Amino acid sequence: MQVKLLKSKASLTICLLFSLSVTLPLLKWSMSEDQKISSIEKRRLAQFPTVRNSADSTRDFLMQFEDYFKDQFGFREKLVHYHNLMKYKIFGVSSTRWVIPGKENWLFFNDRGEFEDYLPVHLYDEIHLELYTQVLETRRDWLEAIGSHYLVVPIPNKAEIYGEYLPDRIKRYKSRSRYDQIIGKLQENGRFKDFIDVKRVLLSVKNQKQVYLSTDTHWTEDGFQAVYEQIIRHLQTHIPDIKPLHVRAVRKKPRTISGDLAVMMNLSSVLNEQTSSLIWSERCAIREEKVYADINNFGVFNAVSPAEYPVVSGCSDKEKKAVVIHDSFGILLRPLLSQHFGTVIYSHYMEFNELTEMIKYEKPDVVIDLRIARNFDSLLKYDQQLEAETLVLSKNKLSNLKMDIDQYSIDEHLEAAYNVNILPARQGLLLRSVNNAPRLNFIFDEGEENTPMVVEIKLKSQHQTSMTLYY
Repeated sequence: MQVKLLKSKASLTICLLFSLSVTLPLLKWSMSEDQKISSIEKRRLAQFPTVRNSADSTRDFLMQFEDYFKDQFGFREKLVHYHNLMKYKIFGVSSTRWVIPGKENWLFFNDRGEFEDYLPVHLYDEIHLELYTQVLETRRDWLEAIGSHYLVVPIPNKAEIYGEYLPDRIKRYKSRSRYDQIIGKLQENGRFKDFIDVKRVLLSVKNQKQVYLSTDTHWTEDGFQAVYEQIIRHLQTHIPDIKPLHVRAVRKKPRTISGDLAVMMNLSSVLNEQTSSLIWSERCAIREEKVYADINNFGVFNAVSPAEYPVVSGCSDKEKKAVVIHDSFGILLRPLLSQHFGTVIYSHYMEFNELTEMIKYEKPDVVIDLRIARNFDSLLKYDQQLEAETLVLSKNKLSNLKMDIDQYSIDEHLEAAYNVNILPARQGLLLRSVNNAPRLNFIFDEGEENTPMVVEIKLKSQHQTSMTLYY
């Protein structure tokens, strides 16, 4: 009899708990206002659907109501939080595919090809490495022609610096990433020297200071301090009186923060870390950042949201001018760089190729291009128009130009053409092979005997193309 009574009490308790679990969320939902934005998921929530008089209105209403109820039922935020916390604490997995939990509460970003680059799954081939080198050379030469210096600051992905905190299941089968390829190519050929190997800089201070935040995609103040000092040292060869600011003190009470990766996992209240703030020896009160004033002078800004316009700051005691093109990693550097220039134009959202007219108009002393490795594709975007302008500028500087062939002068220099059609094109000549072994013969005046000569030919093709030059 006692056993039956215990069973009935247990059944009653289970029924009561089940009833509460069903009714309490409904009561909470009916008594609360609908939320518009989820505070933990950082997204807009579905709202109560509108009733329409149409044949499909009932079906559409039911589908939209289902989405609405999924987003608005009572205690949803807390249930989602505890669900994510359980997955992380018990199983060590993330609630979002964009974050990979590592060892000792380190989190890593998993989007935009960052881990494909780390493993690496996709490396650049030699053709792309050569093309990217040419992109940087073209920008450098174009800027030199208008009196500006170009500095590239590529930043390694977080896993490149703190790979030891990745989970054991992630095995790197090659230690060379696309970042390493780009830096290696530039160091190997020596044609483009105006860059900073940020990976080497960060690894050199990593054992003394933490250079990336464990719960965030970005670097710490110690990390960007090391890179900032290298930027200023590089610029000293072009602006001799520029000197880096010094760290006057470290804030004694560290800040407790929860980074963007913890927010993505909806665990910002659980995953946090302490980080120190650096107090700099500022030399002037920099101007408040304002939207670039001459927006209307350039048509490219018509296609851009006002929120994406460049902003301007600087120090009134300085004379030099700079343009800094950056992603989110450059935001922390703004207050420091603004100390060194009278005017600094910062572009967070617009690329180099979109800013050429503005740069030509402003004629800055320095253009700094700073990007994280996962954003290399935007950093190294090819610009045919810019290359054409650079070739013209370079040609105009030559005092001993022997021959310049374009659509207007080809008849003057062409001796014979075999199996190839020649058509004028916007940026040069379009060559079309009409049979095997196409060949062009040009009349070339060798000049004085034993005089060295430079022959430059730019050949672009949508297909794999080889060329042999006989002279």
